[in-house]
Amino acid sequence: MTLLILVIAATSFALTSVIRKLAIKNNHLDIPNERSSHTSPTPRGAGLAIVATFVFGLIALFVDDKISGRVLLTLTAPGLIVALIGRLDDLGRVTSAKWRLIGHFVSATLAVWLAGGLPALPLTESIIDFGVAGDIAAVIYLVWMLNLFNFMDGIDLITGTQTLTTCVAATVLLRVNTDSDLWMVVAVLAAAVFGFIYFNLPPAKIFLGDVGSGFIGFTIGAISLVVANQLANSKWLDDVHLLGRTRHM
Repeated sequence: MTLLILVIAATSFALTSVIRKLAIKNNHLDIPNERSSHTSPTPRGAGLAIVATFVFGLIALFVDDKISGRVLLTLTAPGLIVALIGRLDDLGRVTSAKWRLIGHFVSATLAVWLAGGLPALPLTESIIDFGVAGDIAAVIYLVWMLNLFNFMDGIDLITGTQTLTTCVAATVLLRVNTDSDLWMVVAVLAAAVFGFIYFNLPPAKIFLGDVGSGFIGFTIGAISLVVANQLANSKWLDDVHLLGRTRHM
């Protein structure tokens, strides 16, 4: 597992460097506006490296029998749709917010279905089953997560550090408190993001772009659903900064 983490981080770093050069060459830049925290045009699209290395990592875990095919499908197929929509948006090929939102809801619905829906909430003396209403809430949760992370991209280091702190905390909690191998999934995401961090140190050399920020937020949400469904005694994972970011937004 240590070797896989190192390979993912190193590959993410190398791919980010290549993507940055290509973004500059092809003028794929984030142009500052009145809401921007940066003052000069900055390359974007580093999220491609994170998407590629995360998917590679999950395939490696699947081949090694650490995760099931269902988990692999849940955490790749819907997220790749989100990443594709984000990439097209980065390139200016998706201009309608309506169609982006429809794509996001389709992806979220697919992820919730593959994950098994929103699980029942175990309390001390009873279990609350939210049924269809819970599944709808889970879909909205995933769409909200990806848009929160989209909102943060463009601010130096914020998305990367938020993701790393969330993933490291989740990895430790899952590793210490459960017998599940799902901690490896979270560690893979952390490694993919870690390879990007250097390039996002202030002043940022490249931004994630919608392809990366949306994918990361969506994937964190999807992982929380998978964990909640697979671990009978687990508490729902939640991004500890979710309410703070929502309030800021």
